[in-house]
Amino acid sequence: MAGTLGFKLAVRHTYQRRFTRQDLDTALAGCHWYLISARPAVRIIPDSERLDDGILTVGFQEAGAGDSSGTAALYGAEYADTDHDATFHVHEGGSYFSLRFPGVHLHGDSWSLAAFLSGGGPDLARHEILYIGKAYGDGRRTAATRTAQHETLQTIYEDYLDQRMDIFVTPLMLAKSTWSSDDHIDDTEPGPDIDAYERVFATRDGVVSGSTVDLIEHSLIAHFSPAYNVNLSKWQAPRQTEPMRQMRSAGFRLLNVHLDTSDGLARFCSATQPEARRSHFIYHDVPPAPRKAVPRGISAMEISQWRPEARLVREGPDMFSDLAEQRDLMFRTFGDEAPAERKPSSIFLDHSSDTTVQTTPLAPDLLEAEQQVRESILQRRQQEADEEAALQYRGVPTYDPETGSIEFGRLDSGEPVPWILHDREGNAQSGYLINDDHRSNTSTLVILKHQAELSGRFVTYLCDPKDRLRLSAGTDASSPQAWIATSPDATAEAILKVADVVDLRAGDPGDFKIGSGTAGLLLVINDADTILGSPAIDRAASNILTNGPVVGVGLLTAFGTVTGFTYAAEHWQGLGGVHNKLAGIEVPPSLPAWAAMLHRAPLQEVPVTDGELAFAVFHDDRNLYFGIVAGVLDGSHDGEAVKREGRAIIVDLVGGDLLWIEEDHDCGCYEGLNLLNATRWIVRRFPEQWVLFHVMTNYFFDVDAPQHEALGWADEVMRSRFRTPAYTWRSGPTPDGTDFALYTTIPEPIEVLDQSNKIMQLYRHLYG
Repeated sequence: MAGTLGFKLAVRHTYQRRFTRQDLDTALAGCHWYLISARPAVRIIPDSERLDDGILTVGFQEAGAGDSSGTAALYGAEYADTDHDATFHVHEGGSYFSLRFPGVHLHGDSWSLAAFLSGGGPDLARHEILYIGKAYGDGRRTAATRTAQHETLQTIYEDYLDQRMDIFVTPLMLAKSTWSSDDHIDDTEPGPDIDAYERVFATRDGVVSGSTVDLIEHSLIAHFSPAYNVNLSKWQAPRQTEPMRQMRSAGFRLLNVHLDTSDGLARFCSATQPEARRSHFIYHDVPPAPRKAVPRGISAMEISQWRPEARLVREGPDMFSDLAEQRDLMFRTFGDEAPAERKPSSIFLDHSSDTTVQTTPLAPDLLEAEQQVRESILQRRQQEADEEAALQYRGVPTYDPETGSIEFGRLDSGEPVPWILHDREGNAQSGYLINDDHRSNTSTLVILKHQAELSGRFVTYLCDPKDRLRLSAGTDASSPQAWIATSPDATAEAILKVADVVDLRAGDPGDFKIGSGTAGLLLVINDADTILGSPAIDRAASNILTNGPVVGVGLLTAFGTVTGFTYAAEHWQGLGGVHNKLAGIEVPPSLPAWAAMLHRAPLQEVPVTDGELAFAVFHDDRNLYFGIVAGVLDGSHDGEAVKREGRAIIVDLVGGDLLWIEEDHDCGCYEGLNLLNATRWIVRRFPEQWVLFHVMTNYFFDVDAPQHEALGWADEVMRSRFRTPAYTWRSGPTPDGTDFALYTTIPEPIEVLDQSNKIMQLYRHLYG
C-alpha cells in the first residue's frame, strides 16, 4: 500500500471567439491548463427569434460534414413570467447574440446559447479536444512560451479555416487537491512521505507548484491523446518523466485527475475517449514491476478487490459522470459572472451587426417546433397557475371525523397536507410551527384556527401577543368573555386559564374526549417566543401538553426562532412528542427527540439485559462514543483487575485476543483492540462500578455544542448501521468526570446494514 494523489479541475469558460495573443493572455489569466477543441459551427438563423409572452425561441443552423448542408433546429426557454420589452440582437454572421430585457443583459456565442436551450445534451455539447496546454496562470510564462501557445492556436485556426468548424479555448483551474494513504495495490510498501508531498506538490497561498502543473498536464494529454500534442501522449510507468519520479519517490503510486466540466456547457471527447461526458475521472499509476504494457490508465498487474481506492478505480469514472449529469446547467455562461473577454472587441451589443443578411421564412418543421416549444411552456404556466389557485384558502370545511384531521395546504404532488385535531380515540392533539417568516406563521395559524372551528368539535382561544392581526383595535380583549389575547401579558394569562380548564376537567367525572358531546378547546399562540422564561408558564404549558389531550384540550404554538423553540422544547414537557410539526426553517431533528427524552425518568443503572442489546452514547474530553454495553464490572477493582476481567469477557464474546492500546489511570479509562477482528473496546469507571463498552464509532466532542446534537449523531449512526424496531433514548449513569450518557435497549435480532457504500460517499467528497 502506498498513496494516491488527487486533483480536481474546473472550467472557467469555453470561448468560441478567435483570440489575438494579448486576448489569449487575458483569457488564461489565473489558470494553469487549457483545452483547444473543435465542433461543427452553429449559427443563429437570421430573424428566427421570437420574444412573445416572455418566451425566447431561436432557430439554429449546425454545419454538416463535407458538402452536407447540415441540420437546422429550433429551441426555446422562458426568460420572464410575462411579456416584456425585450430586444434580441445577432452579431458576426449569427455567431454571437445579445438579449436585453428590464434589469438583465445576457450575451454570448451562438453555440453556447444553442447548447443551453437544448438542455446541454451530447449532440450540441460535444467538443473534440485538439490540444492540451499549460497556461502558467501564476505569471511564470516567458515571451517564448506565450508565442508558442499562440502559434499552436494559430496553426489550428488555419488548419480548420475551410472546414466549417468553430475552434474553442477552455481555460482550466485547480479546484481541489487531496491525497490519501491508500491506493489500488495489495502489498506492504510504506505510505506517503508527507514532507515530500508538501515540498513538491502542495499548493501554497494559491500558487500551484510546477511539478503539479506538469503532472496534471501529462495525465490529461495521455488520457485524451489530442492530435496536436506531440509529446506526453502516453503514460508509461517504465519511462517516467521527472514529475512521475517525484510522485513515486514521495510514496504515491496512483494519480487521479478529475476533469469536472459540469460548471460549463461543453462535453469533451477525443479519439481515445469517444464518449462526450460532463466529467472525466482519470486514473494513471506508477506501480512496481511487473506491469501491463498499456499506453494510459492502470498498468498494475492486479488491482485489489477490497481497497477503497481500488474500488474507486473501477467505479469512479461512471459514478462521477452520473453525478455530473444530475447537476443543473449553470447560467453563468451569459450573465454578469461570465468573463468580459468572451465578447470580441468588434461587436457592439446595442444593435445588430447583421442588418444586411438576407432573411428567409422559417422552414415548416422549425415553425412546428417553435409552436410546440411555446405551447409546452404556456401549458406549464397554466398548470402552475392552477396549482397556485388551488392553494388559495377558500374557507371550505375539510374536517374528516374518521381521522380527526383537517387540511391546510397541498404538497407539490397535489396531495393535501393534514393536521390532526384529535386521534381516533378522541384525544386532542397539539402541534407547533417554526418559521422566521411571521407572515407565514400567522396565516397558517389563522387557517388552522378557522378549520378547527369549522369542524364543529373545537372552540379556540387565540393569542396574538404582537397583535399581528390588529385585533386589539376592534375587540375588547380585556373582557372576561373574550377568547382573544393581543399582548404578552394577556397571552400569559390565557395559558394559565387554559391550564386551569385542564385541571377542572381532569377532576370532573364527565367524558370530555372529542366526540363525546363536549366541545374541545384549542389554545392557539402566535409568536410564542415572546412569553418564554416564566416557570409558571412552563408548568402551565406542560400541563396542557401532557394532561390536556384526554380532556379535549390542545395547544398550537408558533415560534419565530430555533432558540425560542429550543427553550420551549426543553421546558414544556410533551412539546417534543406532539404529532403535528411544521418547520419553515431548519430545525435539528434531534431537538424534539432530546426534549422528549429530558422528560422521561432517567435510568438508575446501566442497562444489561438478556435478549436485548443496550446501546450507549458517552464522552470524554475529546470524543463522543457510540457503542454497546458489554458488561458491568465490580467497582472495587483496580485498573489491572478491570483489564484482566474485561479481557476475559471480550475473549469469551468474540474470541481472539486483546491489546490494550491506551490507558488513563487518572480518569479511569482503558481502550483495547481485538487483533482477530479489529474491534474496539473501552472500560470506563463509573461512580459505583466499571462498565465495558464495545465501541463502534466515535466523533469529535465539542463541550460547547448543544447536547441534543449528540443524540442526533447517535440516531444517524443507528440508522446507517442497523435496521431496528422503534426505540427511545433515556439518560442514565455517567462515567466519572462527564456530563451525560444516553442509553436505549433494543430486542434482538437486529439487522446489520451493509456499510460498503459509506467509503464511496467519502471518496465522492474527497474527489468530487
